[in-house]
Amino acid sequence: MSPRKPDVTALADRLHYAAIHLVRRLRYDVDAPLSPAQLSALTTLLKGPLTLGELAAAEKVRPPTVTRMIQQLERDKLVVRKPSPDDGRVSHIAIAARGWIALQKAQTQRVERLGERLKELTSTELNTLARAAVLMERISAD
Repeated sequence: MSPRKPDVTALADRLHYAAIHLVRRLRYDVDAPLSPAQLSALTTLLKGPLTLGELAAAEKVRPPTVTRMIQQLERDKLVVRKPSPDDGRVSHIAIAARGWIALQKAQTQRVERLGERLKELTSTELNTLARAAVLMERISAD
């Protein structure tokens, strides 16, 4: 007799809940001077320069919110604003070298914190998570 197939919707709900809370916990455990929203915006800018409107849409926030955030990130020299060659009224926001460094530091801290939590698990549990990571990478691939 083969094992019973789990309810896909219930499993999706559990995975979603666990993933959101894991990311949130790791995000708030980081000793970064940047807010989670700022870290998210910088991560989005890793894909390449974006207009304020594009960044607001990607971050699912209103344009005034992203404008204030980018102004602060500019003051901190974490992003740079480049005028559009096609339209002088439009500028593109790009991550600056200091922004890359801040993101790398935050990622290193998150990975270290997650590693600390993983040390609490048994070998069997770690092997299960390793197999699950492969599956999660597969279903999240573009």
